[in-house]
Amino acid sequence: TVYTSTMFVCQSIDGHPRMSHFLADQAVSRQHANGKITSEFSVGDLHFTAEYRLNCTQYEKCYTATNTSPRRMQSATLTHYLDGDLYFGEGGLSNDYGATTDDPRTLWEFDHGDDPHAPTTYLGMSSLDNADRLLVGWEVGAFSNQVTRIGNATNCRPLVGTINKNLEPADTNRDGVTDEGFDVTLAMTYELGPLGPGEQSDELCVGLRWGRGAINDICSSDEFCDGVDNDCDGKIDENLSRHQLCATGQPGVCAAGRGSCSDGLVECVPDQSPTDEVCDGVDNDCDGIIDETVRNVCGGCGELTEELCNDIDDDCDGETDEEAFCEGGLTCYQGQCRPNCAGNECPVIGLTCDPEVRLCLAACDYTECPAGQQCSAETGGCVDLCEDGPECQEGEICWQGECGPDDCTTTGCDDGLQCDGVDCVPDPCGDVSCESGQFCRDGQCIPSCARLSCPLFESCQDGVCTPDLCGGLGCPDGQICIEGACAEDVCVGVACSEGLRCVNGLCEIDGCARIECPFRERCEYINGTAQCVFDTDPNTTQPSDAQDSSIEDVAPVTESDRQDDQGLRDLAPPRSARPTETAEACHCDIDAAPSPWTLLMLLPALGLRVRRRQPPSPSGPCSRSSKR
Repeated sequence: TVYTSTMFVCQSIDGHPRMSHFLADQAVSRQHANGKITSEFSVGDLHFTAEYRLNCTQYEKCYTATNTSPRRMQSATLTHYLDGDLYFGEGGLSNDYGATTDDPRTLWEFDHGDDPHAPTTYLGMSSLDNADRLLVGWEVGAFSNQVTRIGNATNCRPLVGTINKNLEPADTNRDGVTDEGFDVTLAMTYELGPLGPGEQSDELCVGLRWGRGAINDICSSDEFCDGVDNDCDGKIDENLSRHQLCATGQPGVCAAGRGSCSDGLVECVPDQSPTDEVCDGVDNDCDGIIDETVRNVCGGCGELTEELCNDIDDDCDGETDEEAFCEGGLTCYQGQCRPNCAGNECPVIGLTCDPEVRLCLAACDYTECPAGQQCSAETGGCVDLCEDGPECQEGEICWQGECGPDDCTTTGCDDGLQCDGVDCVPDPCGDVSCESGQFCRDGQCIPSCARLSCPLFESCQDGVCTPDLCGGLGCPDGQICIEGACAEDVCVGVACSEGLRCVNGLCEIDGCARIECPFRERCEYINGTAQCVFDTDPNTTQPSDAQDSSIEDVAPVTESDRQDDQGLRDLAPPRSARPTETAEACHCDIDAAPSPWTLLMLLPALGLRVRRRQPPSPSGPCSRSSKR
């Protein structure tokens, strides 16, 4: 006899839980067809759709719930309570035995007798989902305590997950069976929330089964880590190898582990142990911070390089090209080694002696061309490569001699504007200055993820570790992680224009194209959001303070940039044509002439440059101004 089989509903809105019962007279509609009964009813702010069916010796009940309130419901639990007083003979109601098994979690109540291994009538209760994805609590308890405690619960999870009698341990030998007989009751709690206004839950299906047998009859053929003799061989948790991948809860190299059985509990043992921190973009010591105290002043790994003549602050001391060495007696100027004037003449054909800086410069050093044009090394004038360029198709435009989409992804945008994939729109980050360790996104300063290390199944979002089923997981080539599983990457083979990226097989605006990450960081999408992360590419260079601060010049080089170096980077405003006012950067030695062979080798590099330049400023031979 099933004395009681009922559901307790607990709803929590704004932190205020409310417990109630399922009652038969709450049904607002009921239908019987095709061997099953369907009904609808409401309990508090939840509207239920239910289906009941009989499957041989198992009674199956399925529920979905919809939040009918205008507020978010943080929790919506169903607690299935079962009291099966099957036998009223000798011993009365107090000689039941309880038990539990796994996969899915199943609670059992065996009727009369002093030997739980002797055949008797029994009841079993479990979810029909072997993975128990909605299960949040269970308990084998006693009638004298359990039903009252559940009904008066002040929270939505009153079950303790043990075999007990009035909350006192009732399975002291941990064999999964009560030590003695008493009036056993069973309860299991399932979570259907959280639910937004009008949101419907996943379907929950539970089954009640009955029959006659002994505990041995329901033993599993497999042993599980639960402190129970599942395979009924008299041994507990024997011969269990390490289980599948699990999250240790630690960050860095300690994040991933494997389950190991210990005292009836699966512990996640890290695959790697913490070691001393080294500079490699990895959290080696598992403290949640990447490469702390081991990076150089430039934010990278290894020793700093000597200052080179490249218009870059190689040693990150705030100065550019100071004491940069040039072979053959040349002088470093604007990131290139230049020949010195001999008197007022230039010993290199095609170059002209600039009397202010006393260096031999090419005609294009004085020329700034409009957008879309390039400087001719022969004439020093601006040339439109599209005048005699290719004939473009409809919807395309010729730009710098090549055809591309007739929008800003081809032509780029002026300062203070950014490309939205079609048009140039105001850049919300144009006038925003962020602190160290932050970057600007949509006009707001956002904490970087470059230093943060997260546990497995979490990822960094705006400087904070948040749950992410794909966090820390990698997939083979041609696949991507979706909700914790590797799936075919439908973007393989899809080519998008610059400023766009492929999402679900379609080209969409690339938010990373609008983001300027701090030095030694690069932008990548994490869980659908553009974030700045540590850039392990050793070729990333420090931008000088004379460079334009736009995305095109500062952002780390991406794979698409390497494939097409004629994109927005070519549209960056020029640097000034003046050296810095330091003795180290401006060796104004008019008598030190390089060898003719050195000059002949430099001539092609100096004469074929196409970057737009400003004419020399009158501020002095060793000064530099920055156009921003």
